[in-house]
Amino acid sequence: MLEVEQITEEGGDGRKPHVLFIVCDCMTNDVLTVPRYRKRVRFPRWFSDRSLVCTRMITSSTTTTPSFGSMLSGLFPAQHGIRLLHGHRLRKGVKTLPMLLKEQGYQTVAEVSGPLFTSAGLEKGFDVFDYRGREHLVSGDLMLEKRDRIVRLLSDDDRPSFVMLHIWDLHDPRYKYIKNGVLNKAFNERFKYLTYYDDYLDTMRYVDDYLMGLLEAVPAEAVVALTGDHGEMYQTNVFESAATYIVKVATGNNKFMTSHGQDVNLQLLEVPFWMRWPDGPTPPVTIDRVVRNADIFPTLLEAAGVGSVPRMQAESLLPLMDGSGDSNRIAFSESGGGGMGRKDMVAFSVMDNHFQVRYYPHTKRGYEFWSIPKNKRVKAEGEAFELYKGLLDDYLMSAVKADVRGMARVDPEDAPAVD
Repeated sequence: MLEVEQITEEGGDGRKPHVLFIVCDCMTNDVLTVPRYRKRVRFPRWFSDRSLVCTRMITSSTTTTPSFGSMLSGLFPAQHGIRLLHGHRLRKGVKTLPMLLKEQGYQTVAEVSGPLFTSAGLEKGFDVFDYRGREHLVSGDLMLEKRDRIVRLLSDDDRPSFVMLHIWDLHDPRYKYIKNGVLNKAFNERFKYLTYYDDYLDTMRYVDDYLMGLLEAVPAEAVVALTGDHGEMYQTNVFESAATYIVKVATGNNKFMTSHGQDVNLQLLEVPFWMRWPDGPTPPVTIDRVVRNADIFPTLLEAAGVGSVPRMQAESLLPLMDGSGDSNRIAFSESGGGGMGRKDMVAFSVMDNHFQVRYYPHTKRGYEFWSIPKNKRVKAEGEAFELYKGLLDDYLMSAVKADVRGMARVDPEDAPAVD
């Protein structure tokens, strides 16, 4: 499906750099924007030199498996074929990031959890695709052993390695570290699918400790990228939790707007992204414009100096650092219908730096129009709305017709202002 042009730019000693790609499940953009996180979480400061930081990366799906499909293929879900948590598989002919790196002589290793089973086809190109049960926390012996193994791989001078590490802990922070079995069961069953702010922050500290132990041991010559697969909705206090629980009981909807995979609002779509590499800028460059998590694919290739992939939907982030790249990128996203395609939770989105159109095909919400700078809903009418609605409709049709590499462009001048 992709025509690949190989461009090898090895280091001065003729060796390709190791690449470490870390994905923290459910890591929200709050890590970059909320003071409570910035004060207590240390790992973002590790990216204080030779780095690129994106504050507005948009995931292609608020469900894990399709999101990984985009990061590993550079395509949106309608094109790579994975649109649900389970039951879909990467389309034939899609070339993945580990496949390209393997062609360049890399050893490719994935350490994954959650829903990332081989049935989705995401193992394509990996020499090792090691799945662990969701019960293994970053504070446990198995994850500590895996961290040591990753450091050894990235310290091997004989062969470059690409390692993808998927951290699961933030997915279920409400009870992960509750030691009492009775309380564990009570919290999990009574408030199922609710995530609490303080529990999320406490769990983040465990993840932070684990990440710092890994990042500080990684060789300076490695390319290191870190992101989340999607954001998360969480309850901020017990009153909000109680109100949500009452609505859930009254409606009979056990997943009443309390988790990812059910909507395409900004809290779920925006994820942080950091990348540090030998030729990265100091001080780091921060990009506060909309980019896509599919853009990680060509960005890692370019940062490692091992290849370039033209004619695809994703674009490298590196040209944005000096203003030479497209500064108004179009991001398409899907909810995954609660992970399993529930009609009342199916939602689609198209957005850029100016506007967002959300589409709920099976509910009364229908099309919604949002002004992105203000994150405010506005009337779904007028030239701007029709422009973005047309882009989203074309995207949805592309899943039926064919892949649409590099399909959408919007000139800011073509998007009239909305008060």
